[in-house]
Amino acid sequence: IFENPTFIKLEEELQKVKTAQGNIAQHINGDVTTANFLLAIPGRLRINYPTHKLSLIINKGVLIYYDEKLNQKSQTINFNNPFLKSLNQLSLKGKHYKVTNLTETENEVIILVNFTVEKREETHKIIFTKNGESFTLNRIEDLTPGSNIYLIFSNIKINNPLPANSFAIQNTKIDKNFDF
Repeated sequence: IFENPTFIKLEEELQKVKTAQGNIAQHINGDVTTANFLLAIPGRLRINYPTHKLSLIINKGVLIYYDEKLNQKSQTINFNNPFLKSLNQLSLKGKHYKVTNLTETENEVIILVNFTVEKREETHKIIFTKNGESFTLNRIEDLTPGSNIYLIFSNIKINNPLPANSFAIQNTKIDKNFDF
């Protein structure tokens, strides 16, 4: 798989990503929740769920869950999700997971990835749309038996500047200067 020309091109594009932002439609067991995301390499991700007034903020192994409605935050240090550990450098050759298959159609590249989360084996399908000589993340599906979860990505912008406070909690009632 690693010698496939499409895989090599896709890996090269991922290595060039320093920031990304866009929208997510998260489908879980038939329910759809929309969110927007900000990503900064290495290791920063923020997912905002405006309808629920929730934010997940990840920075180098620390996960902050912030509930604006309840004005509460919780923090987890060194969480063990291999897929999220890969945020330090975007790559399909990650040490925390294994690419097991690559399928290419005229318009898409489909990659299967296996990894372990808390002693449970998971398989995810990652679908990239081809745009001439480049690729855009389109969808991630959890193929694990019993799971009915997938994410659809849209309006992705790569390597645009992000505001300096993108990964701070925007509520002074919690922590006036909370940031990583």
